[in-house]
This record gives sequence, structure tokens and C-alpha cells, in this order.
Amino acid sequence: MVMKMYNWGLSPWDLKRATKLAKKSVEYYDKRFGKGGSGNYQHNRLEGCLIGTKCEYGAFGWLRWKVKGKKITADFENLTSHTDVLCGEQKIEIKGLRNNQWDSFKRCIPPTQLDKYVAKNALVIWATTEANEEGTEVKLWGWNWASDVKDKGVFRKTICDNIWLKEDSDMRSLDSLISVLSENINSESQ
Repeated sequence: MVMKMYNWGLSPWDLKRATKLAKKSVEYYDKRFGKGGSGNYQHNRLEGCLIGTKCEYGAFGWLRWKVKGKKITADFENLTSHTDVLCGEQKIEIKGLRNNQWDSFKRCIPPTQLDKYVAKNALVIWATTEANEEGTEVKLWGWNWASDVKDKGVFRKTICDNIWLKEDSDMRSLDSLISVLSENINSESQ
């Protein structure tokens, strides 16, 4: 079964904000950990931060468009935030890659991040974009509960240790995400 991938075009405002946030993130981590980088990747480059922020803004915009009747929020300016996006009480993490990396590296989460995601019952949206300040397209490929990755994932070393949800058939469709979030909306309002 081929799942529908969604293309989301960032508005000029969102692209500007994502670029500004990526630069702010690089500065923050350079000051905190030095130019050698930080975290699981042990480096902090503008290109990687652009991928992350553009994918977050893209997923956020798409969710606000698709999920009706529920407040979708994100505190992008808080660099130490522990959740990318909230849909009501549901925590949503966004994992982004370069477009050309999707076939090779899709659906990877570093183990320490994965444990945190599972503990907060987060779901993960898989996205790709280009690592530049001009490109507006974000591709949203699918989603999973973090527990799916924990239960079915296998260890894989890339630029860091990762747990990889290897099988394409284990990725959930974005259309099913809308159903899940809508069910959560209905159960929260009762």
C-alpha cells in the first residue's frame, strides 16, 4: 500500500521565522557547548537546524489546517522546550531529514530522545525538506507513536546512535493521524 505524502509550502513569514529560529538555535548551542556542538549529534550546524525548524513549522501549519476544533500550539522560541507541537494535550514531536536522505535514513530517533518520547506518550511526524533559507516545501511522510519505534525499531548507527523503524509498512498514514487526533479531541471534550 502506498501512503499519501503531503507537501506543505511554508509561507514567507513561516520561512523567515524558521530561518531566524535555526540561527538562534546555532548561537544558543555554540555558546552553551562550544563550536564543537552538542547533544546526540555532537555538532550543531545551520543546515541541520534549518531542516529541523522548517519541518516543525511545516508540520505545525499542516496540523492547524487539517485538525479542526482543537487548539494546535507550539512554543518555537523556547529552545529548551520539551515538545515540538501540542494538539490539545497530545504531545507531537517532529523528526526531519533532508529530502535526499529519506530513502536511506527514514524514521530514526536517538535512544535517549526515544525514551523521553515514549514516557510522555508522544507521537512522531516524519518530515523532510531542503537545508537552505529559500526552499519553502516541507514533505510530511507519515507518523508513529513513539512506542511503535520502541517496540519495532532496530539499532542503527548513522551520525549518532539511532533506533530505526525499518519497515515502511510500520509507518502510519497521515490520514490516520487526523482520525486519531480527532478521536482525542472528542474524548477530551466529553
